[in-house]
Amino acid sequence: MITVDEIQRKKYRKKPRRNRNEKKDVIVKTVFTYLVVSLIFVGLTSFSLYIVVPYWLDLPRLLTGNYAVISGTLNSYETTHTSGKSWGYNYYIKMDGIGYHTELSKDVYIGEKVTISFLPHTKVILKIK
Repeated sequence: MITVDEIQRKKYRKKPRRNRNEKKDVIVKTVFTYLVVSLIFVGLTSFSLYIVVPYWLDLPRLLTGNYAVISGTLNSYETTHTSGKSWGYNYYIKMDGIGYHTELSKDVYIGEKVTISFLPHTKVILKIK
């Protein structure tokens, strides 16, 4: 009696089987989750490199003082308005069709010939003559 009772209990305690559709849904959700996480990781990494690499490439020139120097005619000199809480450069200079950023306030006029010392990858002006 005891053995028959145990066999019957084991018979009824079987785990319910999953449908094939349920298994496919679990696999699809897992693959989709890994895909989304990897895309977010790759996106953040590439965006960070896009922002950091120009500053990293200009670091040796900044440390040695070996800046790029160019002379040309000033096309435009604009003041950009930034709030006190934001970060950025206050002045935008366009010379011979190329734009540069700076924090320097200088009395220069459009059409004037100037010489600037700048960092070539970030195009940040360090000296205006």
